[in-house]
Amino acid sequence: MTEPEELAKDLDRMIELKRANRRGDPQKEAKAWVDELAKLERMRDGYHHQAAEGLLGFDKLREKLAGLDQRRATAESELEALRGHGEELERLQRDRDAVVSRYAALASDVLESLGPEERRRLYGILGLKVFV
Repeated sequence: MTEPEELAKDLDRMIELKRANRRGDPQKEAKAWVDELAKLERMRDGYHHQAAEGLLGFDKLREKLAGLDQRRATAESELEALRGHGEELERLQRDRDAVVSRYAALASDVLESLGPEERRRLYGILGLKVFV
């Protein structure tokens, strides 16, 4: 942490590892889940229409809708996970930029002399844990 260039490289590596940890293309995945939600909504409408026409009994309708609700919950959960991952990467990038700009000018002796609260704040931004 006393070398700003090394700190920036380490933070970039951490961000890339997080990015690489994500499987596939997040935008394509999000589109697929949005399409799935639209499909489920169309199916729901179709089941209601069938029930209104007397082609589908209420017990069968409840069963079909329960299955759709389960699939919908999965799709929404996956979309939320994608959003959360994207937001985490954005936060890490902002934190990286803030840390590098804030501490790049500090000499190693100044960094060594940080007070406990400022050191704790820096560790929090970096996501570091200190074990004593």
